[in-house]
Amino acid sequence: MSKVGKGNYMLDTDNNIWAVLNSEGEKALAALVTAGADQAVVSLHKSIMTELNVDFGKPSLYRTVFGDEARLTAIVDGKKGVITTNQISETGLKEAAKDCLTAAAAAQPDKAWQLAPSLGKVEFEPEGSALDEDKMFLRCQELLTQISDQFPLIMIEQMVVSHVDVKSLKLFSSGTRFQRTSGYYVFYLIFNAQDGEKTSSFNVSFFQLDNLDQPLLEYGNLRDNLAFTERQIETKPLAEQFTGTVLMAPSPATNLLGMAFDNFVSDTAIMNKTSIWLDKLESRVADEKLTVRIAPLDSKIIADERITAEGYLSEDYTLIDKGVLKSFMLSDYAARKSGQDRAGNGSEAMVIAGGTTPLAELIAGIEKGVFLWRFSGGQPSINGDFSGVAKNSFLIENGKITTALRETMLSGNIDKMLREIRGISAETVSTGNYSAPYIAVDGIIISG
Repeated sequence: MSKVGKGNYMLDTDNNIWAVLNSEGEKALAALVTAGADQAVVSLHKSIMTELNVDFGKPSLYRTVFGDEARLTAIVDGKKGVITTNQISETGLKEAAKDCLTAAAAAQPDKAWQLAPSLGKVEFEPEGSALDEDKMFLRCQELLTQISDQFPLIMIEQMVVSHVDVKSLKLFSSGTRFQRTSGYYVFYLIFNAQDGEKTSSFNVSFFQLDNLDQPLLEYGNLRDNLAFTERQIETKPLAEQFTGTVLMAPSPATNLLGMAFDNFVSDTAIMNKTSIWLDKLESRVADEKLTVRIAPLDSKIIADERITAEGYLSEDYTLIDKGVLKSFMLSDYAARKSGQDRAGNGSEAMVIAGGTTPLAELIAGIEKGVFLWRFSGGQPSINGDFSGVAKNSFLIENGKITTALRETMLSGNIDKMLREIRGISAETVSTGNYSAPYIAVDGIIISG
């Protein structure tokens, strides 16, 4: 089979996959429109995932998984129906179209359900890279050797490295035709540290890559995560409750910010008018050190959204600019319902700007607090009150990382927390899903 490529990525010239997607997609769209849909969308995805598993330090599985996914949407007299299926075939999609129209008939009418005007044919250049099996095996073996040599106390419970090739087609009754090919790697590692019979709690690292040009140890903050986990074999409970500083690693920082945005700027919060930021557009909602973009097109974000569910081209946008709220995270539907502007995309790909202070200086400036590496907690209340458990975390005393902590509780108010940012590190960590620095916040209640 002959292939042509752009850069690293190879495309099949016979277009077999695209022929199937186009043929079946057109039939499904016609079935929806002919049966009475005023507006309709057919989204088809074919994927090939090649996966290598390592269990307890030894390769245990190598497999290829083929995936089909179809999502059909119909709007009839303002009533919306959505059906998903894994059957990309004439029979399967015809049945899905019937089910989709049945779902629409049972829905409540709402004129806010609308599709974007036609964009015509939109075809993106192939993104990422094709599978390189040799390099994938090489990088996995290299990482196992590096962990054994540099982090002798680390026990790998499971490592999964996979390559995903996705071909996506979206057909809109408006006339928009969206076609995209992407290829990327996914890395997942679950591990702990062991010294004789003593063990740390488990820890996790995850990231997406568009290539394997560097050793896996150099991506994300995997190196630091392994090093800190080796220091967590001996843990101690917190001696006393205090109110202090929490220095959040990038993962819990994006986790807590995501919770804040769900509460304050999401579709539900704005439509139901439960958000305490409802009247805060163009007003300060956070410390001026904080700038957050929702940026699926950023080079640090891998294989994210390029077109919204309604058929608008995705655009990066600034959510918070130097502490000032610039936008809500609204879909087109929620924007119509609330009378606000829709967001530039429907992604959650956060890119948080780094600060000017090196991480070492941030730590040195904290008299007493917690270095938070993993946070386990529920969704904050409407007013932003939250609580949860600090996991894989450390006490900071007099500017130094000291005791590894055992199941320490954190509580505070996430709205207040964002206005009490002590510092943001110059260093940032990118995982392919987000890019974020370390963020230190004051006023958190810390207890055992």
